[in-house]
Amino acid sequence: MCQSNVVTPLRPSRVIARSLVVLSCILAFGWSAFSFGSDTSQFSQSGEESAVAIATANKSARIESGHSPLRRVSYVALVQNEAGAGTQPQAGTSNQSTQKPKPDAASANPAQVPPATTQPSNTPATLAPATIPSSPVPPEPLTPFSSLELLPGQRPFLSRLSRSPDLFGDSFIPNTADIDVGGDTGNTALMGSAQTDLPMGGGMRRFKNEQSRALPTDRVFFLYNHFHNALELRSDNVTDSKHVDQFTFGFEKTFGDGQWSFELRMPFSGEADLSAGGAAVQADGVGNLVATLKHLLYSDSTFAAALGLAVVAPTGSDASVLFQNSNVRLEFENKATHLLPYAAVQITPDDHWFFHAFCQIDVGANQNQVFLDGGNFTATGSIADQTLMYLDASAGYWWYQSTDDDGLTGLASVLELHYTTTLNDADVVNLRGANIGNLENRFDVVNMTAGIHSEWNRNTSIRVAVVVPLNRNERFFDSEGQIAVIRRY
Repeated sequence: MCQSNVVTPLRPSRVIARSLVVLSCILAFGWSAFSFGSDTSQFSQSGEESAVAIATANKSARIESGHSPLRRVSYVALVQNEAGAGTQPQAGTSNQSTQKPKPDAASANPAQVPPATTQPSNTPATLAPATIPSSPVPPEPLTPFSSLELLPGQRPFLSRLSRSPDLFGDSFIPNTADIDVGGDTGNTALMGSAQTDLPMGGGMRRFKNEQSRALPTDRVFFLYNHFHNALELRSDNVTDSKHVDQFTFGFEKTFGDGQWSFELRMPFSGEADLSAGGAAVQADGVGNLVATLKHLLYSDSTFAAALGLAVVAPTGSDASVLFQNSNVRLEFENKATHLLPYAAVQITPDDHWFFHAFCQIDVGANQNQVFLDGGNFTATGSIADQTLMYLDASAGYWWYQSTDDDGLTGLASVLELHYTTTLNDADVVNLRGANIGNLENRFDVVNMTAGIHSEWNRNTSIRVAVVVPLNRNERFFDSEGQIAVIRRY
């Protein structure tokens, strides 16, 4: 390791690896946007057969579907044109059925009719076959995953469940480390001491499943998050803080008749450079790639429940801490893969209210590496991230919903509560007299989110929200602003 005050550049192998990850994410994002643009919800039938088949359904019936939010699901009834529905008889058809027959002479004077004589006949009587009236075949009932097609030009009726907005969220959970470096002598003043947030993985090592919902959805999205005073370094009674601006690209694709979905998202942020007293922290802005698999357990017109698993791959940046007076350097290598099983519930009791609830567990599958370069000594160790639990609840109300397909088609407000807590004690590692770990150990953080959801052309959402901590003594940031653009298919 370099022992100068200049921050050591990233190794070429890691730079190349991260560049390949970024390139693959961009290609995947472009592929998804191109493939989602293909329209697979059109069919054609011809003549009277098409009209009769479609006319058996209820005219313009609204179908409550639990499938993809903009799945074009509806019954359409074709009504014949009044001008073409006349009563002109067809060629070759007799008009006698519409005229009253003239009585003959015998029927006019019944008294002159001789009595009929009954004669036996050897010919057996032929019975006419009984006519059994055929009952109409009822239309096949729809399930939440029915994929009925639409004629070109027909507008779909979107269900309440599939149209409800996503959960906003509050995510920013950095790793925090208390560092007391005393070398072999145990004198902390000789080497250095600091308490800092470690901006690994583009400033935020952790991940929370937000801007999401229980219902699997075909979509692409862009997310912007501004975290005010999110990173902090304290050393020698001096404090330095830094804002974090995070940009996330992602997509979600359904499969298995809409009961499964796969999501991929990649965050980026600016470089994190902090300096306070005799300590300095540096990291670049590449985030950790997140892949999520979701399965819809149950869905009807007003309720959906799902289970999912998110996997956070350590593709993001490392972090380094340098004590400039003693040239002691610590490298925190981003090595841990995180697993996040979660359960989600989505409820839409009527045309105005909608609710979301998430429960997630964040478990580190392996440990991060720590390297200490003390000038005349070096040491290597590993440190595990704490296991966290996230509880999220969201309630929203539609203030405006349009029956048109163009322009502003919906406007809703959302209020959310988010709770983050630790499930185990923090891991602390000792490297040749350097104690490294979260010495504050446990924490409980509660945030509140208030947002506005606007829907455009029925398939594009523009969302704005603010997040504030409710406990000023335990918080990850002072405030947060969110902007999300989501395009559903």
